[in-house]
Amino acid sequence: MLLLFPLLIPLCAWWKRYVYPAFEVPVTVYENLGKLLKGSSLRNVTITIIDNNFDEHKAHIIYEIISGSSIKGLTFVNLAGSYNFRGREYSDFDKNMRPIRELRGLISDVRWPR
Repeated sequence: MLLLFPLLIPLCAWWKRYVYPAFEVPVTVYENLGKLLKGSSLRNVTITIIDNNFDEHKAHIIYEIISGSSIKGLTFVNLAGSYNFRGREYSDFDKNMRPIRELRGLISDVRWPR
């Protein structure tokens, strides 16, 4: 049993938060992205980020950007590690991004690879 315990530690969430790198994109970057896309005539957008702290607030900003624009295709990929750094960012990702997936007239591919 003592030999197996060290092998299980890297699977624990507290270990991942302590050892793995954490990246955060400030909210202002998402807001400025909205300003950039506001007057554009883009139809398809691909957004690739590395943000361990992608939460409901940031998802709402992306929703507001997309719903208020002429964008018809969205690819959104978060390449951050698949663990929760603060709270439940990774666990709640699908719930937070559901409103974007449900937008009418939008073809979307939204993922946080596991």
